[in-house]
Amino acid sequence: MDADTIPAGLEVEELWAIEAEYVADGRRRREPYRRAHLENFERLVREGVIVFGGALGDVESAFIVVRVPGEAEARVLAERDVYWTSGTWTGYRVRPYALVKLRESAAGVGGGSVLTAGDVTGRQGR
Repeated sequence: MDADTIPAGLEVEELWAIEAEYVADGRRRREPYRRAHLENFERLVREGVIVFGGALGDVESAFIVVRVPGEAEARVLAERDVYWTSGTWTGYRVRPYALVKLRESAAGVGGGSVLTAGDVTGRQGR
């Protein structure tokens, strides 16, 4: 991304996205491995490796953003996950992910306001 196009209060962190596909009936099939998967997930979040992630839809796929040096390291993370080794994930791909975020020096600017659904849609929430 061209630095001239990024506003002064923003920065882009180059990360990696792991997109994994679950086996059919993923919600049920992941259960025997879920605790081990989430314990590993927690450890990697605490270590700063996983930025965020989770299942999409009705556990059809997962999207996990990781902070590692390159694609090879992201693939190692995916292939060491119990969901991969158990066959709960049937496939995955790794792609670059550009996380646009506030610059550290700009954090807190704006009073910490949070958008509501009404702010986005123009309708009042229920």
